[in-house]
Parts: sequence; C-alpha cells; structure tokens
Amino acid sequence: MSAAAAALEIGLSGVVPLPTVLTAMISVHFPIGLVEGLATASVVGALEQLRPDLARGLNRPPVSFREWAPVAVGIVSLALLAVGFASSHPDGLEHVARLLGFESRAVAALPAPLPDYALGDHRSYLSRAAVALIGLGVIGGGLFMVSRLLRRHREIARG
Repeated sequence: MSAAAAALEIGLSGVVPLPTVLTAMISVHFPIGLVEGLATASVVGALEQLRPDLARGLNRPPVSFREWAPVAVGIVSLALLAVGFASSHPDGLEHVARLLGFESRAVAALPAPLPDYALGDHRSYLSRAAVALIGLGVIGGGLFMVSRLLRRHREIARG
C-alpha cells in the first residue's frame, strides 16, 4: 500500500504518468511485501505458540526489565547480523526512479539524517551497525513512550 501511495504522489506530481509509475512500483514492491508478510506471519505464529497471552493481548502486568532484556539482546544481535547482509543496491523507489528516468528530478524536502544508512561518508560495517543501533534506539524509545502513555491512559480511565 505504501508503494501504491508513493506512486500516486509521483503520478500526481506530473513527473511520470500515474499508470506507468504505479505498475513499476507495485511490480518492484509486491515481492518485497510478500517476503516481509511471510516473515511477520512466522514471528506472530511463533509468538502465539510460545506466549499466547502476549499474542492475544490478554490483560497482564507490565513486562519487567528481566523479561525484556533477552528480547532486546536478541533484536540487537539480529540487527547487527543483518547489517552484514544489507544490500548496497538501490531500494525499490530508487530502482523505479532510475528505471523510469526521474531520479535526477527528485528533490528532498528535508535532508536525510542518516543517508544511505551511513555516518557521513563512512560505509564500513561499523558505520552501518551504528546507524542500525541508532534506528533501533529511536524505535525502541518511541515504543517505550507510547506504552507509557497508553498505560497512563488506562490508569486514568479506570479511575
């Protein structure tokens, strides 16, 4: 859906005709989405087998640090392992932009904080690993803040 939305924006901008960019974006991103969907279904299936209380959202007390620590270590380990397999090829949108010839017409509204998953001009494993850890920190921090807000909202609603 995000590929179709991006294609709609590109088509509406007049850079490339909508049918052309929509076909290109969906054909590139559909296989990616299929693999991501299968991976997500596998993780959710495993979670339902191992911890049905978490998978079904049953009421339970907040998870302690001792319960989260091994999960966090696992996530960080997987991310650091995955960095070694990350492709240096263009992502789906960059591929379509090159394919359809509008790459040079793209103008960023804001500068990317960590372009091409690197710190400055450094493209080493350590640079990419640092960016992965920064990303995990931002996501983890955001999830932590949302969970705190939701918990506070539930406490207020209960009275």
